[in-house]
Amino acid sequence: MDKHIMQNKYHHIAAPVLSLFAVFTLLAVSSRSSIERSSPTYVYAWQASVGSSIAMIQKPQLHASVKTTMNQRIAMRLQRRLIKHMAAAPSVQSLSSAIDQRQHLLRNATTITILDPDGSERGSWDVSLNSYPSWLQLDFSLTSARFTINREEVLRTIEEELPVDILPVTDISIDEIVLRTDEDSVSRIISDTAGVVGEEINYEVAATTVATALESGLEVAEIHIDVKSPKIANATDVDLGSLDLIATGRSNFAGSAWGRDRNVRKALLEHVHNSLVAPGDDFSFNSTLEGPVALWNGWEMAKVIYNGGDLTLAPGGGICQASTTLYRAIVDAGFPVKDRRSHSLYVSYYKKYGVGIDAAIYPGSQDLVFTNDTDEHVLIQAYVDGSEAVVNFYGKDDGRTVDLKGPYFYGSAPDDLLVHGRAINPTEIVWLQDVHYADGRDESNTIVSRYKELPVSVRMQYAYDPSV
Repeated sequence: MDKHIMQNKYHHIAAPVLSLFAVFTLLAVSSRSSIERSSPTYVYAWQASVGSSIAMIQKPQLHASVKTTMNQRIAMRLQRRLIKHMAAAPSVQSLSSAIDQRQHLLRNATTITILDPDGSERGSWDVSLNSYPSWLQLDFSLTSARFTINREEVLRTIEEELPVDILPVTDISIDEIVLRTDEDSVSRIISDTAGVVGEEINYEVAATTVATALESGLEVAEIHIDVKSPKIANATDVDLGSLDLIATGRSNFAGSAWGRDRNVRKALLEHVHNSLVAPGDDFSFNSTLEGPVALWNGWEMAKVIYNGGDLTLAPGGGICQASTTLYRAIVDAGFPVKDRRSHSLYVSYYKKYGVGIDAAIYPGSQDLVFTNDTDEHVLIQAYVDGSEAVVNFYGKDDGRTVDLKGPYFYGSAPDDLLVHGRAINPTEIVWLQDVHYADGRDESNTIVSRYKELPVSVRMQYAYDPSV
């Protein structure tokens, strides 16, 4: 029989015996070592399981002419047991060296840091082979023996015990497509779900990281949590393209009055959500409203900016939270913007996730419009998580990337930063957007938001730091 086949056969038969023997025997050795070092004779009990339980007590006799170590005695017993069940075994010296190696591995401990996709720490996990002795296994042949870490056992433990919660992903199923009928409407998909970005861990890589750290005696190691994008199943006959997640916009509307809160949710979930933009087409935010913003059309009374500087109650106050969130996704995608204006008054609701990156709309006079300049459809989905508004774009990843720098303010911006050939106005917030295309083209855009007044505290909070 081939030597390697014979070795594999022995390993397959012996693995359960040796793993259990090593665990129980050496744990006992660890707890009794101080007694045994001071006594010339000892009693050592062990139990293993091979189909049925076998217990035995043995009193080895020490001879002055043969001085043996504790590990050598254990190795001799292990060798006898292997021979009994398999008619062959490695040498006592090989087995004794393996037991020495195991005791060294048992002293290793590692702190595993678990990192979020953005690199921040989410949690930590202290692991050692003393805590997880079942991770150790004896690998042997007729001529050698050594303990290794069983990565399958490590993998199983990580999947069951990793002390962090991983956010699940929500996939999308497109059941039907409703095409727009005129310029004052938008095409839409019919779907029961909004795609929600989740998280995932490559558990096999994580298991290798943990095992390698313990084998090498590393005190720290890292496991990374990755972003997991929703999958889209298109059950229609219309080819919508790849529909990869290409951009995200966010805003926060915590603290909104009841009417404003209701309008924000209605605008996002009933009007922006599931909009579809064909290749080369323009998308108008106002077209998503598909009817007057009136009480009889389901909108609530809430504060709006009127005449450029007055706050008054009117139906639909808060719709601009939806247009602002959508605009941030447009900026993230690097799509050309045809129409956009900032609010005339600074709105604190739009501070989080991009102060100064806002878009005011007013049906009939002010709109937010962008062009889908790819050769595939763009699907727009929106959802609300608590008081967090999220807009996702799904479409063709054509290789473009977007760099966004800012915010910049009067008195703290770089000296060479000009807006249309002039310095920043005291009531302006400026961002610089650079879009890099796969064909080598670059496009630079200046996003300027000018308000009637801008709190000094905002300028101070975001003061320019040239070292960043």
